[in-house]
Amino acid sequence: MTKARVLEAANPVFVKTRTRVRKECVWLFGLSVFINLLVFTQPLYMFQVFDRVVGSGNISTLIYLTVIAGIAFLALAALTELRSRILGRLSTWLAQALGPSILRASGATTIIGRSVGMQGFHDLRTIRSFMQSQAAQGLLDAPAIPLFIIVMFLMHPILGAMTLGGALVLLGLAVLAELRARDAVAMHAKAQTAADRMAETHIINAEVARAMGMDAALAERWNTINAKAIAAANRVNERTGGFLAISRFVRLFLQVAVLGVGAYLLLQGHLTIGGVIAASILLGRALAPIDHLISGWKLLIAARNAEASLDKILRFDKPTPVQIELPAPSGRLDVEAVTYVPPDADKPVLSGISFSLEAGDACAIIGPSSAGKSTLCKLINGVIKPSSGLVRIDGADAYDWQNQGLGPHIGYLPQDVELFDGTIAENIARMGKPDSDDVIAAASLADLHETILRFPSGYHTRIGPFGRNLSGGIRQRIGLARALYREPQIVTLDEPNAHLDHVGEAALLKVLDTLRRRGVTLLIVSHTRKILQACNKTLVLDGGRVRHFGGINEIMGALPAPKGHTQGTSGGSPSSGIS
Repeated sequence: MTKARVLEAANPVFVKTRTRVRKECVWLFGLSVFINLLVFTQPLYMFQVFDRVVGSGNISTLIYLTVIAGIAFLALAALTELRSRILGRLSTWLAQALGPSILRASGATTIIGRSVGMQGFHDLRTIRSFMQSQAAQGLLDAPAIPLFIIVMFLMHPILGAMTLGGALVLLGLAVLAELRARDAVAMHAKAQTAADRMAETHIINAEVARAMGMDAALAERWNTINAKAIAAANRVNERTGGFLAISRFVRLFLQVAVLGVGAYLLLQGHLTIGGVIAASILLGRALAPIDHLISGWKLLIAARNAEASLDKILRFDKPTPVQIELPAPSGRLDVEAVTYVPPDADKPVLSGISFSLEAGDACAIIGPSSAGKSTLCKLINGVIKPSSGLVRIDGADAYDWQNQGLGPHIGYLPQDVELFDGTIAENIARMGKPDSDDVIAAASLADLHETILRFPSGYHTRIGPFGRNLSGGIRQRIGLARALYREPQIVTLDEPNAHLDHVGEAALLKVLDTLRRRGVTLLIVSHTRKILQACNKTLVLDGGRVRHFGGINEIMGALPAPKGHTQGTSGGSPSSGIS
């Protein structure tokens, strides 16, 4: 699967969500117009009080003006709060709309070996932070800037020219800040992501790190990566700090200059005292959105970069086609000329793999390390899509069927068993609502029922993240019970006895016998002769190609004995992997 095939088109959920947000922003811009019209209340009040009330001494006019101003300010506060709440709820809706897609896309990148970790969720948080920031409100208020400038021109052309010039200077500073900070912000985000990922890996593997004295080395490596992130953040501050200082000077100087020019115009009889005060207030309101944008420029750039990053990540979440419910599979499997090339790789892991199994067959998959056995298991279960060729289950494409509900009919025990934060029952029930009878039946078949009952809370025992509170053998058997939940018709077991003792291995052989009697199609990756002898067919992989496929006796006879051992010994075989 090449990069070009993965990144075919934008995720439809992301496109739809982005379109919805933009439509909502149109309404928010309209609401911002009313908010900015109400902003004129303060300068108009000052204008009327100093030019009309003070000159006439009319108290009743002052009272009426104050009451009207109070009502307008109340409406202004209500609309501003409404806009803030709409932005907050819109950001919450955005998280709920994109969260599942980000989770699926992040998982998809891990499956194909291009893991992005938590980057998608970091990007989403960055966008949400911007939506609830002063910078976002400044962006919504920006279209009202021309309105304030026009009013300043109406008061006096000099005041209008000063306001227009100040706005252009601040906008120019904002553009320069963006050009200077763009690369630095991107570098900071990349360095911070690397540091976070390093820390996450360290925490997850804390047991191994502590046992083998790796803590100091890992901490030093993390500190080096984190230092780069801090240095990148400092570069962002250095590149934008000067522009912030200059913009603050321009804004403060303009407010003083407008008062000075207003006083001069007052002395010349071109402006009233109320007009001078109103002009100062209007200038501040005209420049406030630009000031908010400049102060939040880093967040604005980060949000824009996060949107682009999220777009790329979400392209890995393929849209689910309209589901057509197919009948439960009987278990026939056909692998037709399957080749798989990992992303960003030139050499295929599997090349031209073809074989067929009838319902009820039990096929052992053997071969040396890196022969492609685990990759083949993923292809058969529809986890990844072949670069070419097809995997068919009852004639249907396994990868497409997996998107339309094949999962409940598949049992899969991967080589590295990962459990989820929840109860034992929830993990066996594949994190759905546990059905007591089905959970107990699966646990009993995996010879785990009595062991679970010895736990403090039985099936309701919480196992914690990754199931790390459990032994490797118990995790393996819970994973096996999960694979057997609700009697799937096709079961794939990748090294199912890797962490089992003799008792556990005997229980596994009993499971295999029971499944074969039920007519379940089995695929088992194993290097143990006892497991292989429970199968009726064997597939031998070597270098990503099929070396042998046929009956168990035929294949076992064709395999060379391990060097220095006989076939009956328990030693490992570098050529066949059989022990």
